[in-house]
Amino acid sequence: MSVYDTERYTGTSKALGTSLFEKIRAARVLVIGAGGIGCELLKNIVLVGFQDIEVVDLDTIDYSNLNRQFLFHKQHVGLSKSRVARESVLEYNPQAKIKSHHGNVMSAEFGPEFVGKFDIVLNALDNLAARRHVNRVVLAANVPLVESGTAGYLGQVQVIKKGATECFECHPKPAPTVYPVCTIRSNPTKMIHCVVWAKMLFKLLFGPVDPGNPLGDGDAGDDTSADSGTTVDDSLTDTEKLEQQAVKEALAKDELVLKELKKGETTTWMFHKVFHTDILTLSSLKTLWKGKKMPRPLTLANILDNENEPTPSATSTDSSVALLPDQQIWTLQECTRVLLDSVKSLTPMKENGPLEWDKDIEPHLNFVTAAANLRAYIFNLDMASRFDVKSQAGNIIPAIATTNAVIAGLIVMEAIKVIGNNFEKTHSTYLYKNPNPRGTLLLKCPNGPQRSNCYVCGRGVIVLKINTNTTKFADLLKEVIRGNLNMIDPTVMVGDSIIYESGDDADDFDFQLPKTLVELGIKHQSFVSIEDFTQDLAVTVSIVHVAGFQDEDVLFKLVGEAPAASTGTGESSNRAERNNLVLDENAVVEAKTKFEDDDDIMIISASHRVVEDTPNMKRTATEMEGEGGPDDQPPNKKR
Repeated sequence: MSVYDTERYTGTSKALGTSLFEKIRAARVLVIGAGGIGCELLKNIVLVGFQDIEVVDLDTIDYSNLNRQFLFHKQHVGLSKSRVARESVLEYNPQAKIKSHHGNVMSAEFGPEFVGKFDIVLNALDNLAARRHVNRVVLAANVPLVESGTAGYLGQVQVIKKGATECFECHPKPAPTVYPVCTIRSNPTKMIHCVVWAKMLFKLLFGPVDPGNPLGDGDAGDDTSADSGTTVDDSLTDTEKLEQQAVKEALAKDELVLKELKKGETTTWMFHKVFHTDILTLSSLKTLWKGKKMPRPLTLANILDNENEPTPSATSTDSSVALLPDQQIWTLQECTRVLLDSVKSLTPMKENGPLEWDKDIEPHLNFVTAAANLRAYIFNLDMASRFDVKSQAGNIIPAIATTNAVIAGLIVMEAIKVIGNNFEKTHSTYLYKNPNPRGTLLLKCPNGPQRSNCYVCGRGVIVLKINTNTTKFADLLKEVIRGNLNMIDPTVMVGDSIIYESGDDADDFDFQLPKTLVELGIKHQSFVSIEDFTQDLAVTVSIVHVAGFQDEDVLFKLVGEAPAASTGTGESSNRAERNNLVLDENAVVEAKTKFEDDDDIMIISASHRVVEDTPNMKRTATEMEGEGGPDDQPPNKKR
């Protein structure tokens, strides 16, 4: 230990004991996330004495981060969070060995092989998808994880260890609020409906190709077209028939206008299509608007010709109130100009690849704010400020610096116990906004046991070694999923995308069969979820790409315990032998064969998760994305 270290850590060494302190100094630590919690956490672990640290973060620094992420300053805006955090933390201890990674933790390079090098993983993430992914990776790598999250004044720390505790996915996590597609497309009644629609439009114009985008069928209405709603109904009065005929003629004329605009500048055509043609089509559905105000189609020329006309819903009721620019509601004309300018900025950005909407990128937010307000105006709804749209579009929960500091401190306390092999002393801790009857804000709970019905840790993760570049999905389905795993009616998912589903809709997925695994996103260190509801069976498969095996007849190798659901064929042992199924007691993954006789059944779907603890109780929640969101609740305690 250097003189510098001796002086700095004398107190810490005495407080923890020399033996434990040396374990801390020797431990390899992976910190995932360098945001609100991550900044506090990195500072803490360096001051405690951790020396060998790596940090992963995808984001760059934004002005909005500076009020709580104290490792960053104005001159750092636009730079990598992980790299700047490393440089800042080294000022606390220049002797520390810290390596930064600017990248997505969900990418293959940060898979089980990478994570397996560390003694502990400390999570400081801000979204559920990444937290679920890290949970699966640490289980596959058999590395302890200290998971954390905050949302406003609430916070939570959970210790996860394979086989010893429940994992992050043993309980259902909050699901995103869902709005009916027909409401979003055809009949918005709230500003949030317009915001969701604007984000869909952004994805349609600038994002990756998504056949499932509700606006992707070329129509913003629900089951409407140029002829929809315009067929003459004999039950109508003569006046109503004349009105419908007039609408039909207007649609026919507009179709010609749209065709002419399509020959010219794309932005003008887009504006006319979504704010005039589609709205005109919707307004033809008379029954939809009974008792309501009809939507008002907009044209670019009419808006710009009335430059000085104020927008009623954009006019402040109290002119004496001084508002910041982001708190001001734009006029109709301002929304139009901002929309056109943002499209000009986004179009060249897309040339480098599809865009993912980001609330902190100005053209992204401007596009959604302007488009949402134009749609709100059309449907006679109150328009909103850029600040309000950002809050709604980004599902923003206020981030409290003090909460981050408390949770970061608790993470370190649990990490010290794990490194010191005092796992029995670890526990989950919940931070509340208001004191409980005993006057405390923190509630400690024992770590829950591994749940036998958890499809991630209870069912196990199986390692599949296979050539992902040459193997066809049809072979994976036949030889691995149906052959060795004995699935009868499997549903196969990569992330939240269903790539194959059995049953009545199986023919809809036949086009996937000839594709190679890599073409479907099944690549080295990716995860594939396979479920068979007919057998109450679900497993997670960790993919390891191999170029081939010594025996050329071997297509793949499975490492772990294959679930043996009864099929009555008696062929599973032969298939296992033929394809070299390895049942290794020391394998890094293990799978259970079936659900225990338990009333606790976890129902899994790609978009919604429900736990039925008793016939009379269901738990669901709304997704929170603050600095991570305290998604779990302690037993018998409501937040």
